[in-house]
Amino acid sequence: MPANTGIYHGSDCLLYVGGTLCGHATSHDLDVKSELIVRRTKDTGKFPTRKLTGIDASCSVKALVLYDGYSFKDLLTAQLAGTSLTLTLRGHSNATWGVQKQIGDWYIQMPALVSQNSMNMTQNEDGSYTTNFDLNGTLSIETEA
Repeated sequence: MPANTGIYHGSDCLLYVGGTLCGHATSHDLDVKSELIVRRTKDTGKFPTRKLTGIDASCSVKALVLYDGYSFKDLLTAQLAGTSLTLTLRGHSNATWGVQKQIGDWYIQMPALVSQNSMNMTQNEDGSYTTNFDLNGTLSIETEA
């Protein structure tokens, strides 16, 4: 039975670059928006119909922790170069550091460009990053096989 059925208690956002896990965040906001055309005709009267013309998505990742070998410089370089990165959003598991996958688990894959980077540096505390990503391709819902 999949691990992420029933009540969904948040999820981790995992950042992959070139297929390599480079960081994660336990707090993020995913916004998926539908682009719609509103149609009104004499047949619809006051009540319009709508047609889906596109999908857009963005993800704001708070307190992003990057793993050894990957840094804010790399995120900034990806932003400046327009390099597409892959975000994977999946539910919590027993091990946030390298999520344990189970057959049937679902997760969201999002190829994305970095649209905003912020360094969060408070004196005598660990630094973290807030990064915004915008969809760059097809957002997909995948199932662990």
